[in-house]
Amino acid sequence: MGSLWRDGLDAHAVDELPEDASHEVLVVCAGLVGLTVAVRLAQAGRRAVVLDAAAPGALTTGSSTGKVTLLQGTRLSAVRDRSSLDVAAAYLEACRSGAAWLRAQLSEHDEGCEQATAYSFATTSAGAERLEAEHALARELGLDVRWAAPRESPVAARAAVALDGQFMLDPMVLVRRLVATARAAGVPVVAGCRVVDVRSSDSGHEVETELGELHADVLVLATGTPVVDRGLTFARTSPSRSHVAAFRTGRRLVEGMHLSVDGETRSLRPARRGGQEYLVVAGNDDAVGHARSTAERARELHRWVADRFPSAVLAHQWAAQDYDSLDGAPYAGRLGRDGPWFATGFGKWGLAAGAASGIALAQEIASGRRPDWAVRLYDRPGTASDVAAAVARNADAVGHLLGGMARAIGGSQDEPPAEGEGRVGRGVPPIAISTVDGVTRRVSAVCTHLGGILAWNDEECTWDCPLHGSRFAADGRRLEGPARDDLTQEP
Repeated sequence: MGSLWRDGLDAHAVDELPEDASHEVLVVCAGLVGLTVAVRLAQAGRRAVVLDAAAPGALTTGSSTGKVTLLQGTRLSAVRDRSSLDVAAAYLEACRSGAAWLRAQLSEHDEGCEQATAYSFATTSAGAERLEAEHALARELGLDVRWAAPRESPVAARAAVALDGQFMLDPMVLVRRLVATARAAGVPVVAGCRVVDVRSSDSGHEVETELGELHADVLVLATGTPVVDRGLTFARTSPSRSHVAAFRTGRRLVEGMHLSVDGETRSLRPARRGGQEYLVVAGNDDAVGHARSTAERARELHRWVADRFPSAVLAHQWAAQDYDSLDGAPYAGRLGRDGPWFATGFGKWGLAAGAASGIALAQEIASGRRPDWAVRLYDRPGTASDVAAAVARNADAVGHLLGGMARAIGGSQDEPPAEGEGRVGRGVPPIAISTVDGVTRRVSAVCTHLGGILAWNDEECTWDCPLHGSRFAADGRRLEGPARDDLTQEP
């Protein structure tokens, strides 16, 4: 059924790769971060080219629920507890700057874009205590949150905090607007151009793409996680995948944007598209490649909606991938002294926070200076809890690597899988076998990033890596994550 937002996606990227192979700035990925960087640099007089392996907004941006809000569940408390009060304050300032810039790109007359109240709600006493702490911290940091009345919640809740005057949008309306703004400023946006390797030095970057070799004085890797990562950012982030569904409704069933802070994640918002009302619901997050059945996790979310909104009819379903940092705050900056620029770790809040990182990166590239909030946020020192979280994160990755190898040794290669199914069989390397659309394919089951044994995603019919979140189509084509190369074909 696909994303509610993505009709006509490919039509918005028609530029050819410029004949000149040398460029002042290359931006890799035409999602929100990359397009923000490109537009801001063009406004500062810098010449940029945007490259995307697929099309603008094809991954995380186009898969988001479209919430632009400074009330983000209990995110401020998480950042404060894992880092410091100053970092939490800087994160809030960053999101405020990003949200303001996004508002300036759109108006409430754009389809799917409207002002709305944001709510964080709790259904348990423990969740209500967390909300009370978030409410107090948000007020301390100058955010005008309030306690919501029970009638404002679409589900039975013990407590809810509200922030008025926030914004929800159709993310592809935003992408199309940014692409148009970039192209009007002389920035080509090139689709179908995948970067496969980068060699950086003090003289710039040699960028190998599927369309040829390019040179860039400045390189920005605006992918969800850097595909060329000398800073080992993949070891400091946790990839997760959320299920999202849009339900057709005869009338608006929910007012405002709602997010649970306890139990299974539940995100709800209304949407109007083509004159039709929808209820957009997201949740049931899982670490990439860890769920026993992603299809069952999606069905659980659909049943939850059916129990509470029996008149809603499932119309679209998709999934979105995000990367969370060790302390809940994003990372942005440069990979080494002469490496590419990057931004990651938005933890499902990549609209406001992603726009902020694009603003900060563009300003530093153009002028050598960052906004004050960016210095405090992105240059924050590591903490002991960061070290502990990193050790646990990578110990978990090693455990999945060894477990995957054990499963591969014992796997079968005999009968082809049934339609929509996949399994890992014996071999050197282990073989990933799947049947999709009547075609049985055999590819290497070893992730091309760091050798993780892949797991079958039965909802999206993809091979997902449980180590660091790389994903591949059934035919082995690389889709997203830190891996750069496709899987090898096996006989």
